[in-house]
Amino acid sequence: MKLHRHICWALALLPAAALAAPSNGRLEASLTGYQVAPGPGDTGATGTVRLRVAGGSGSLCWEVLLRGLARAGEAHLHRGEAGTFGPVLFALGTPGPQGRASGCAPIERRLAREMLRDPHRFHVDVHAAGFPNGAARGQLRGGYRPDRETRARSSTPR
Repeated sequence: MKLHRHICWALALLPAAALAAPSNGRLEASLTGYQVAPGPGDTGATGTVRLRVAGGSGSLCWEVLLRGLARAGEAHLHRGEAGTFGPVLFALGTPGPQGRASGCAPIERRLAREMLRDPHRFHVDVHAAGFPNGAARGQLRGGYRPDRETRARSSTPR
């Protein structure tokens, strides 16, 4: 009976543990006009998005690098799997003449953890005149990767 009670408690705590982790990580997306949904996007536009997500503190840092798009509009983080067009969650700025945009901002910790747990459920797109649904888009990939401090703590002998 005691063992049964311990197993029940362990099973009850599993969902909470799954929601708590991960807390920090890096995500990426490769942008192309072919991924815009619904398309068409600008088939000559390509780029890369790199995100640093901190679920514990609720922060998001980004770098957008775009090529082949003369006058880019604003870049956005959206909720939405491949082939779908989801709602805008966060504006990532407008790439300048060199095709770059970067910054950091606070986000909800719950959203940060969700992005790290299921990055494929989010995408980034960059808008431009003539492309109302986006000129280039990419699905997020990656996820939790321990930072140096976390790796150092976990490799320290106890």
